[in-house]
Parts: sequence; structure tokens; C-alpha cells
Amino acid sequence: MVRLPGMGFTVFSKMYDASAHFFTPPSDQWCMEAKTPSPSLLIDVIEVARLLSISERAVYAMVSNRKFLTPIKMGRISRWRRGDVEEWVRGLAA
Repeated sequence: MVRLPGMGFTVFSKMYDASAHFFTPPSDQWCMEAKTPSPSLLIDVIEVARLLSISERAVYAMVSNRKFLTPIKMGRISRWRRGDVEEWVRGLAA
């Protein structure tokens, strides 16, 4: 242990070996990649506006006029299920 003058803290002479504590990733059998977006994936107003080709303000206006899906509220943020939005769009085309 070495005290550095005027620094107010002590430096230990033996360094901590962090290499012994690294996380070992699981084998390949546990790693899965999503091939397509999950239908339950939550998306924000920016992504909804992009999917609908309208502005973010227009999304909220449609919600308040009950012409679009009600968002899931998490505190102050709003999210929509991607699958619900895509289904809503398909319903417009039908």
C-alpha cells in the first residue's frame, strides 16, 4: 500500500486481476437471433409515424380523436405494439 502525498487516497501495490472475472458468453446453442421483428415489440411515436408516413403530431391527433390505437403508457412515454400497428394498417387496405 502506498500513500500518495497530498492526494488524500491510498494506492494498493497489488493490482486487481479483472481478467479472472470476465463474463463468459453462453455457447452458440443458447444464442438466438430474431429473424423478423417480434409482433409484441413496443415502438415509439417516431417509429409509428414512420410506418404511417405521417408526422408525430398527427399520430397524437389521431389518438385523441379516437381514429388510431390507444398507446400503452409507461409513465410519461407512449408505446404501441408493432403487430397491432401493422394489423391496423392492413385493416385500412382491406
